[in-house]
Amino acid sequence: MSRLSPRGLWGWNVPARCLLLLGAACGAMGLLTVTPPRGGSNWSAPILRVDPNTVRPEVLGALPRMGPSLVRAVVAERGMAPFRSLDDMDRRVRRVGPATVAALRPYLGFDPAERPAPPPFLARVAGPSRHTP
Repeated sequence: MSRLSPRGLWGWNVPARCLLLLGAACGAMGLLTVTPPRGGSNWSAPILRVDPNTVRPEVLGALPRMGPSLVRAVVAERGMAPFRSLDDMDRRVRRVGPATVAALRPYLGFDPAERPAPPPFLARVAGPSRHTP
């Protein structure tokens, strides 16, 4: 049988093995200090809200209860006119019912700044704004 070299079994000499062991121990201690407690953490993922009038169809498809056919129906309907609210979406899109509305409510937000101005004939019907000086 051949004699082992002074470097040891895996080609590492004793000081190198000690440094590797020290590095591994420090890394383990570092991981233990940043790990959440066993009871769970107080951190939770943020709830993302998207505007169904501007979001890509792929993102709509990732929302709960939104299958491919419902995504196509929402995209087609928003192409005709933007949605003003989730209730407006419920009225205009077929196959959106109370269960879908409840599942989508935390994820959909409607940005009033991105809504187009109403057509002139609707503006005259609505009358002057109360906030004008």
